[in-house]
This record gives sequence, structure tokens and C-alpha cells, in this order.
Amino acid sequence: MSEVKKDQDLEVITIKSQRGLISYMSASGAKSDVPIIETPLSVSVLTQERIEDLGALTVQDAIGYVSGLYNGPYGVDTRGDWSVIRGVSPVQYLDGLKSLYGSYNNVRTNPYGLSQIEILKGPSSVLYGQGSIGGIVNLVSKKPEAETSGQLWGQVGNYSRKQVAGDITGALNDDASLQGRVIGLWRDSDTQTDYVPDNSIVFS
Repeated sequence: MSEVKKDQDLEVITIKSQRGLISYMSASGAKSDVPIIETPLSVSVLTQERIEDLGALTVQDAIGYVSGLYNGPYGVDTRGDWSVIRGVSPVQYLDGLKSLYGSYNNVRTNPYGLSQIEILKGPSSVLYGQGSIGGIVNLVSKKPEAETSGQLWGQVGNYSRKQVAGDITGALNDDASLQGRVIGLWRDSDTQTDYVPDNSIVFS
């Protein structure tokens, strides 16, 4: 009889929280780094790569392919990003904090400054207090990273659209305990409606 080796070499598989178009983690469902599969709520996550692949010009454009969500209740509107989740208007959050109060007294978030968009469907008052029974849309800002990287791009399009943007991040000291990131965007654009511009300046 041959002796069976007890200690067998096991293959170690490392799973990152975000990989390309797929994210396995969402802070919206539990306000912590709990895997989506273990979250007792329906959560959809759009990563930065997914937003870019969609060619989304606004947050409203980006969330158009999420199941159970309708992203065009009022048509084209440069004042905000509107949607309906399960028949009810959701509450919009930025990094876990409520960002929309009332109808129009808000700043429209540009998707270029986001690392991902999280859509939580259904009531969530246990986590977020009084809100919408339809769900929430949580916008997650880009955070500084230790590895130095950057990008600069320009864009032209319909309605005399011209846009330039830049993003650079990296460590500010040797042990990467201090990190920074600068994001900037400038846009000059008209819309399908005469005398209604869609201009924007972003700096963070």
C-alpha cells in the first residue's frame, strides 16, 4: 500500500473586491465591507470600468441598465439625475451621506469623479434612516491610491460638446501613509434644447 501524503499543496486563490466590470463588495448593503452575496438586500454595483464602457455622460445614463430601475422619468434634464426604483423615486447619497434635499437645490455629480455607483433596492431605513421604500443610489467618490497613476483625456460630441479631464493619484511620502489625488474636469456643451447649456467645472 502506498502511503497517502497528508499535507497536500493547496492552490491559493485571492479574490479582489473589485475586478474590472465586476465588484464583489458594496458598502451600501451593510455599511461595511461585506461581500454582496452575504448581503440580505438586492444591491447592484457599477464599477468605474463599467461606467466608462457604457459611455455614460451622467449618473442617470450609467444606471440605465440596472434591473428594477427606470432612469428616464422626466426625460433630458441638466439639473439632476432622476430615476425610479421599483416604482418609487430613490434617495441619492454621496459616500454614504444624503446629498439631495428637495427638488433642485443640489449639485449634479459628474461620473468622472466616481469609483463606483451602488444601487440598493428596497427599504433601508435601518441603515439610512427615513428615506424611500424604493431604494437608494449611493455614489462612491474616487479615493487616493498608493500606486502612482494618472490620465488626461479630451472629448468632443454632439451639440458642440467639448470636454477635457485629468486624474492623478499617488503616495505623498516614502511609506505611502500619506496619499493624494487630484481630479479636474471642464466641459462646454449645448443640449438638444436651445439656450439650455450643459457646462460643468469639477475640481477635487
